[in-house]
Order: sequence, then C-alpha cells, then structure tokens
Amino acid sequence: MKNKDLTLLTSQDLQDIFNIIHIANCQLSLSEMRTRVGRSLRETFDANGVVFFLGDKDLKAIDNANLAGIDVDLHYLNQWVRYFCHDDPFQQRPFSRSPVCKVDDLLPYHRWVNLRIYNEFYRPQNIHYKLSISLRSSNKVLGLIGIFRTREQQDFSGREMAKARILAPHLTTALENVFLFSGMDEGRHFPEGRRNRSPLFGVLLLDDHLRPVYWSSEAKEFCQTLCRIQQASVNKAGVEDLPLPYEILQDCSTLQKSLQSGDQLASYRRRRTMAAGPSRRFQVISSLFESSSREDSSFRFVVYLMDDSENGKTTDETLRDQYLLTKREVDIVRCVCQGLTNDEIGEKLYISRFTVETHLKNIFDKTKVKHRAGLAGLLQPL
Repeated sequence: MKNKDLTLLTSQDLQDIFNIIHIANCQLSLSEMRTRVGRSLRETFDANGVVFFLGDKDLKAIDNANLAGIDVDLHYLNQWVRYFCHDDPFQQRPFSRSPVCKVDDLLPYHRWVNLRIYNEFYRPQNIHYKLSISLRSSNKVLGLIGIFRTREQQDFSGREMAKARILAPHLTTALENVFLFSGMDEGRHFPEGRRNRSPLFGVLLLDDHLRPVYWSSEAKEFCQTLCRIQQASVNKAGVEDLPLPYEILQDCSTLQKSLQSGDQLASYRRRRTMAAGPSRRFQVISSLFESSSREDSSFRFVVYLMDDSENGKTTDETLRDQYLLTKREVDIVRCVCQGLTNDEIGEKLYISRFTVETHLKNIFDKTKVKHRAGLAGLLQPL
C-alpha cells in the first residue's frame, strides 16, 4: 500500500510529510506535540479545524474528554464531550486494517447530512467533510485525529488520503514515544497514574555518537547482565560505567543510518525481544528523535526496556507485535523457516501461489529483509 501511495504524491506532498514527521518526533512534551502536529496537519490538508484525541488510561478506546482542538470553538468541544461523542460514526466504525477514512468510506453523503450529529453539531460549525486518522499500535488505541473542511471546500482527495496513510504509522510511533517519556522527570520513572499505560522497566538516553548520557539503575543492571552473558567488552560497547549490548547498538545504528541516508519515511523505531537470564524477558524499543532547539536536548536516541517476563506471549504473538504481521503472515513465516517453497506453502495453507507471493512481499516490507534466508535468520532468535 505504501509504494502505491507514494506514486500518487508530488514533491511538495513529500516535503509536507517530512515536515510533519520531523515535528512529531522532535517533541517529547505531549501538549506541545499535539498542538504543533495539529497546526501542521491543518496547514498541510488545507483544513478549517483539527482535533487530536488520546486513548483512555488502558489504551482500549478513545478518551473523548482528552482532546486538543486547533481552530475549533471551545463551546463545541464541550458539546462534543457532553452529548455528541457517542453518536459519531467515525468512532462507531469497527477496527479495520486501514487507519485512515473519510465520510464516504462509512456512509453515503445523503445519509451523512441527515444524521442528527451532522445537523446539530457539524453543520453549525460549517463542517461538511471529515478525515479521520486512527493511531493504533498492535492492540493499543493511542489516539485519533479528526481533520475538518467546510462545504465550500472540496472533499479529501485520493492523494490526500495517501498522505494521511503514510503519516499514520509515524504519528503513532511519535505518540507512543511521548507516552513512554512524558512520565519521567529528570530520569525518574512514571508516576503511579501512568503505570497502567505501559510496563516500563528502565530507560537509556544515547547521544548522536551512540554514547549513553543517562541510564536508570534498572537499565544499568539489564545492560550489565546482558554483556556478562554475551561476554562483551565494556570498552567497546558504551562507557566505563555502562556497557551496551550489541543488539541495542545495532538497532540504534540502523536508525541512524536511515536518517543519514535521507530515508525520511523509514521507521523511527526498532523493537526486539531480549532475555536477561532464564526467567527474565524484555521488549527493547529503540527510538530515534531529532533534537529540538532546546540546549539540553543533546541525545537523539531513547531506549525503553519493557518487562515482558509476566506476559506469557507466544512466539506468534511476539511476531505480530514486533513486526505487525497478520496471523496468516505468521503462518507463512513459519513455513518459510521450515524451508518450504511457495507451492508447498500454498498446498499446506490451501491458498494459491499468487496469494503466497503477495503475503511474502508484505512480510518483507514489514520486516525490512530482502530474501527468505534473511527472514528466517531474523525471526530465529524469537
């Protein structure tokens, strides 16, 4: 889908996308990130208003009271929370693979303009067209962005929908980074109210030379344990007080190379599962963000350690979470690791060779490997 979307875009569209990705990823303040991203989306999509919702405390649904509006009347925001949020067809739609939709993806316009919510809420604000961007990570509902246009404007075009689809995963990653980071005050952990959002265990901050500039005591213990297991040299991986496991350096280096190569659409995040002993397992999330103008923002990498020991995830669940693979794609990965050909995979799963090839293309795109051997090697540690 992404390659098809790119063919629809102009050079200005790409520049707009790059600018929004940069803005989203250089902000670690939640309120600042929502405001700046909202303003950029309003300008990029020539909208007359933008609303940015967050997920609830359990990240299971949208918290309609937790919203930031750009050029939206406060009176109507209050009306939304009190009366209209439960009637909105954009929030009633079932989860689908596409994070982006507009009005006529949900219902014909002649039905839209007859809805109570349209006539009592949207129409008084001169809102006729709406574009929705759902921000989801695995099964977590992180947020939702609504972009509005008047009747006098045109509906959102296929090109603009493509821009929104490309932006969606990058905005999701940026928002997840902010959630993880926003509870820390000079290196301290999340306050109790935020612990439900994510099982954060420890955190590392690295500068643009991949040198640690801050580490929590839990992260230090994790790195020391891993390096003892790997028999890594402290002098070659990190600083004297903190050795860095090879995998963390590798993931941050990959992110750095993507940035240096100008691949602005590359992921700003790498995730892997690592074991620190026979009974301790962690999700290690390495994220890149561009330095803001503040003098104290000298680091460019944040590494989060998420305690996964109690989750009891199966290998299939880990594959789906780490690479966003579907259940069918996981089945095909397992067949590839068994050395089966495309014809043999098709026979085993009762699908055509063409379908197998389509799934493999999607798998290679998601895992960023280019051949079957690389895929098997990448997934073997899991």
